[in-house]
Order: sequence, then structure tokens, then C-alpha cells
Amino acid sequence: MIKKLPIHFITMALDGMPFLCWHIDQLQKLAVPWQWHIVEGLADLKNDTAWSLTTGGRLPRGRGRSALSRDGTTKYLDTLQRRFPSRVKIDRKPSGQLWEGKVGLALMRTLQGYWTSFITAKKTSSKE
Repeated sequence: MIKKLPIHFITMALDGMPFLCWHIDQLQKLAVPWQWHIVEGLADLKNDTAWSLTTGGRLPRGRGRSALSRDGTTKYLDTLQRRFPSRVKIDRKPSGQLWEGKVGLALMRTLQGYWTSFITAKKTSSKE
């Protein structure tokens, strides 16, 4: 008998609504075991994103040290985690702390021995 390897999906999310809503419906259609790891929060311009400082990059205005989403994403993710406690895992920094660049977000979950795939929470478009 062939064992089905679980697939672990990782999404970095900040103000990801309404795009995140689409993913759970697609994941539930999978015929293999899966988990969805969502790392929510603002990434500071350090490490892998520090390059943007030399070209005028800065954190979004008006956010201060507010690291979590402001568009309903946080509430939606909390609801997802309650609905699917064994499949949806949320990681967040403590209040007022930022992730150390996007690598800090992505490496929050070090998954060894699993198939891993990244899912974006950004808008997608198609040609009609």
C-alpha cells in the first residue's frame, strides 16, 4: 500500500481579504492529507527585504507598529482555525512585533519530511 504524504501549504498574509476565502474551498477538495499554515503579520524591511530601503522603500504609512491585518483577515483566520483545528495553523508575532523580513515569515514553519507548497494571498488575474 502506498502511503499518501501530507501536503503542507504555507501562506504569508497581511490584509489578504477577500482572496484568502477562496483557498479553503480548494483545499477541502484535495484527496490527500493536508495542513494549511498561515503566517500573518507585517514584515519589517530587514534581511531579504532590506534591499528596498536603498530605493526608498518603507513600511506602509499609518500602520505604526500595528503588525496584524486591518481588513478582516485576522478575524477570518481565527474563524478558520476554530472550524478546522487539525488542519489550519496560524502563526503571529506578539503585539507590536514585526517579522524579520519575509524569510522570517516563511521560515516560521520549518517542515521536514513533508511536501510543502506556498500559496499566495494576493489578487490573481486572468485574461478574458
